[in-house]
Amino acid sequence: MTITIMQKARHGRVENRVKTRSARRQVDLYPDVAKLLKGFIGTRTSEFLFQTANGTPLSLTNVLRHHLHPALQNLGM
Repeated sequence: MTITIMQKARHGRVENRVKTRSARRQVDLYPDVAKLLKGFIGTRTSEFLFQTANGTPLSLTNVLRHHLHPALQNLGM
């Protein structure tokens, strides 16, 4: 029920460092969120948690443009 943050993806590349020392951390999850993520991950043991069909990291711009902004617009925000 804990996620460990050890690296980051930036501009489509993995960096084995994080910006600050405090960015490397463990994050406790609510049990319902942990269960949902386990179902989403399935049997994967590596790669990105959220990735494209090709296995590359998601682009922040694409997530915002194609998912978040339309969802907010549907909510009238």
